Amino acid sequence: MRFLEIRRTGRTPQPADFDHDFPSLIARTLSTLTAEERHVMRSVALLDAFDLDLATAAAGLRLCPMGRVTLLPGTRSVGHGAGRSFG
Repeated sequence: MRFLEIRRTGRTPQPADFDHDFPSLIARTLSTLTAEERHVMRSVALLDAFDLDLATAAAGLRLCPMGRVTLLPGTRSVGHGAGRSFG
């Protein structure tokens, strides 16, 4: 995401553009989420892995807003279809 933001400004990304600590990366990623997506992420943060049904239940929601979140960098997908989990 940061790479694309820099490229949109017309300049070439430099290594120093990415010299940030891990908490800064997490804060930046969370800032791009909706309030409902952040709620779901906080609900599953302590789990090793989760599927969309577990994420929805952990957040106390009826519908899961996680579709976009599962596409974020750093989210690994295991399996596919109904058996897909993330960690």
